[in-house]
Amino acid sequence: QVACVLTECGEVCAPSSCIERPKHPLALRASELIPPKLLKISCGRSFASSLGSGSSGSGSSSSGSSLEMLSLAHWVKVLSYRGGDWPKGLIAEVTSWENPCDFFLPFCRWLEMELKEAEQPSEVLNQIWDLDLLPAFRSELQPLRPLRPLRLSSGHIFARPCVKIRTEWQGALCDAEVLRIVEPRCRCALQSATPFLLESLTWPSPTRAELAAACIRSHQMDFDPFAVAEPMSMKAVLASLACLKEAFLADEVLEPEVTWKELGKRLWIPSTKRVLQRPSQLSNYSFLGVVVGSAEGTVSLEIQSTGGDRSDRSDRQRDILDLGWEAFLDAIGVTPLSLSDVSDDLSLSVALG
Repeated sequence: QVACVLTECGEVCAPSSCIERPKHPLALRASELIPPKLLKISCGRSFASSLGSGSSGSGSSSSGSSLEMLSLAHWVKVLSYRGGDWPKGLIAEVTSWENPCDFFLPFCRWLEMELKEAEQPSEVLNQIWDLDLLPAFRSELQPLRPLRPLRLSSGHIFARPCVKIRTEWQGALCDAEVLRIVEPRCRCALQSATPFLLESLTWPSPTRAELAAACIRSHQMDFDPFAVAEPMSMKAVLASLACLKEAFLADEVLEPEVTWKELGKRLWIPSTKRVLQRPSQLSNYSFLGVVVGSAEGTVSLEIQSTGGDRSDRSDRQRDILDLGWEAFLDAIGVTPLSLSDVSDDLSLSVALG
């Protein structure tokens, strides 16, 4: 083919190396999100200039054939590309923007239109199944970390956190990729602009039982209990145990005919040395909610700080741990504290009244 099409970059290329921007306003606005360099690398195409051909200015038909229009198939190639200026892909780069909604709003408006107009919406979902699509919720513990991209193939994406569990715990689980929740600002914007798309890509929110099941699965990952940085941080381990404790206290049935003690065999608990051990290898640190020691081989006292805000409690109340933790740890197989191991039984007597 003869080079006869003027591109937006000012080059004159063959029609097979060019692509036309869509005419529909939503699709046109979305096409403007694609960096020309990325389009060239991923699809081998350049956007044709609206001025027309390089020789006669008569448009894209000077060679006798019309130009191919940017489509979902091209978007799949663009979003799948990894390398160069986009080592983790376009969506991963966008999540580091000060306001990612500047990208996701026009992108999702176009994607919703594609989904609505498709004869078989499932075919559209199949094409985008393995693509990064939405930004993930991030905990306040890592405010400077770029938002993690979410994809359908990784598992359920939830629109919002579970209302029955502390959001900060769910944020720590999102950081460790145990849970997948859409970033709140983006979710609010999409709820208003593209409710059909958001409903098609996400589940409303995890139930307490679903959240607990995800926490149990996370403890079954193949990782070194002596180095909990990957794939779960200590914060995520503590958060997962806190979520499980709430499910236990709410009498949730996670697996029919499976006791909490049997579930405990799959869990890891931090010890006083910040090493993860199985519940059966550890002893509790309290008796009736009163801390009576943190000797070697007991559950880490760090676990009590995951119980929530204690700032509004009295001095006496701060010394009394949440009895829920003690009941939960006992249920999953942690050895109850033996009073024969208590060195200061007088202090214990005073604390218990």
